[in-house]
Amino acid sequence: MGIKDTFLGTDKHLEEIEHTTQRIGRELKNTQIFIKEQQEDIQKLAEEVKTLHHTQQHLTLSFKDTLQELNSITRELAVFKPTIERTVLEKTTTVLEQELATATNKLYADMSGFSQAKETFKEIVSQVKNVQKELQQFSSVVSSFKEQDFQLEQYAQELNKNDTQKLELMKRVDELERLLK
Repeated sequence: MGIKDTFLGTDKHLEEIEHTTQRIGRELKNTQIFIKEQQEDIQKLAEEVKTLHHTQQHLTLSFKDTLQELNSITRELAVFKPTIERTVLEKTTTVLEQELATATNKLYADMSGFSQAKETFKEIVSQVKNVQKELQQFSSVVSSFKEQDFQLEQYAQELNKNDTQKLELMKRVDELERLLK
């Protein structure tokens, strides 16, 4: 083997090295493009996570405000409920007493004649029916207070449940942010 053969072998090796270097350069360029695309995707995800985090903070504050308002309303209802019930009962009792007194006076006044008594009796029956309707209405009003209290309690429980779920989501977002770092 002579120098010429050595140079020919070296030229072939240099060509192979040059082709390999060019191929590696193309692959490196493709890898750099891929890495840049991945970095852009990661940046977009990070921005979305920040947006979600801000939205979550806003929702949490809004939820806390709503919960405070609900608690305030519940306390106010608890304070005023006995007063309202007492007032409704007193007014109903007064109206009933007045109507009963009026009906009784009419009955005594009309007892002088049978025909007059018959007409008075019809009026009393009508008034008693009205009183029964008013008592039924009063009963439904009182029962609606109890239903509304129960509905408020259910809503408060649902708000607490949603708050727990929100806290879990916040923990997950924090974990995702740590993973992105």
